[in-house]
Amino acid sequence: MFAVQWGSCTVDSTATCFRSPNYPDDYDNYAACTITVTAHQAVVLSAVAFSTEPCCDFLTVAGMQYSDTSPPDGVQVAAGTPITFTSDGSVTGSGFEICGVSLDERKGGVRARRAFIRLEQTAFGREQGAGLEGGAV
Repeated sequence: MFAVQWGSCTVDSTATCFRSPNYPDDYDNYAACTITVTAHQAVVLSAVAFSTEPCCDFLTVAGMQYSDTSPPDGVQVAAGTPITFTSDGSVTGSGFEICGVSLDERKGGVRARRAFIRLEQTAFGREQGAGLEGGAV
């Protein structure tokens, strides 16, 4: 899903999450890297952790800059899109860990959750209905 193109960011063993340099420890001054979305379809980003210097250290996704404690949560990123991280020469932070979910997986998860909710509602309705059949309100 993700691959490091250059720099010192890392990707987990399943390639579903990427991290800033040294994460969870502070990244270095003048850190930089580029990660690419390698999935065959768009992915939705979900931040596990995110903390960078507000003014000057940025994660850039599809032209939008994210910093401080405002991650790109829920941002949809097309296949092949580069994601870049840059820091300046002053304050550093603990950085970030960001994971992705493919749109197919996300849709499947939503369908599965909706089916589970319908099943719960049906079972609950049967339990409640049994008490209501006698005319109780």
